[in-house]
Amino acid sequence: MSEVTITKSDYIGFVEGLHYENGAIAIDQETIDGVQDCSLVIFRNVFSPEFLTDLRKAVVFHDYKAEDYAVDENGLLLNYKRWDDLLHRPRRACKNMGYNLYPWNKETPDVIETVRVAVTRFANLLAGRDPEARISLDADKIGTVTFAYYPPGGCLMSHHFSDDIVGERTEVFDEIIVPFATYGVDYHDGGLYVAPRYRITETDDPSNYGDLRFMENDIGAGDLVAFTIKDCYHRVEPIDPELEGRPDVPFDPMKNRFLMAFYYGELSVFQKLAAMAGSEKQAAKEQ
Repeated sequence: MSEVTITKSDYIGFVEGLHYENGAIAIDQETIDGVQDCSLVIFRNVFSPEFLTDLRKAVVFHDYKAEDYAVDENGLLLNYKRWDDLLHRPRRACKNMGYNLYPWNKETPDVIETVRVAVTRFANLLAGRDPEARISLDADKIGTVTFAYYPPGGCLMSHHFSDDIVGERTEVFDEIIVPFATYGVDYHDGGLYVAPRYRITETDDPSNYGDLRFMENDIGAGDLVAFTIKDCYHRVEPIDPELEGRPDVPFDPMKNRFLMAFYYGELSVFQKLAAMAGSEKQAAKEQ
């Protein structure tokens, strides 16, 4: 490992010196201990530009079997991509293209499975778990990665979390994102805001969190950003909204804001998602 440095600003930590190499992100105990008092940590320049390009291509050009929740003969979700325009929702209101690739599908590209395992191990170490936990499909929870493209106007206007963890989220660094694009280069307006969270509830009530802090000047392509959800609220304001709908601005997932998100879920939860196929889109049409 190269020399690691940690700096802090309020509840946010900044770490330099960690890198994704040979399918792993090595981190020592001193660094782990050094960020435990932060609810958000930005590990800078973990992933190389070349790797991000290869990973992005694998995601965007994958042969998806569905465009909404759908299951195979075993009741497991197929890989799918889905355009969401769900700004009517009181929570997890969003507008983006989501790409979902799962470890139980044999056609999931190797590069995606390798990075899933690496980030799961890294998250386990940050949280004080066995590094091999939550990797196999028979684990209590499974670490998974998903990807999202935010074209002009794309956003995530209220923080997302599952109904079953409202008021009960206790794990640390339980969500990770990796941006593939950089503010001021790939997009110029909107983006990530964070705030200290006071409580988790079903609705996006401003009394639930403190002053919002614009984070796009603090993060860049290849950073790994780890959140503790119970302590850190975040949202994504519309990306370059003045460009939305312009015919000279094509819908191109290889450009603009794109990210990988990592989270945990029980296998049964992924199975239940299939029952929701089309329901949210239908609700949006009925608004």
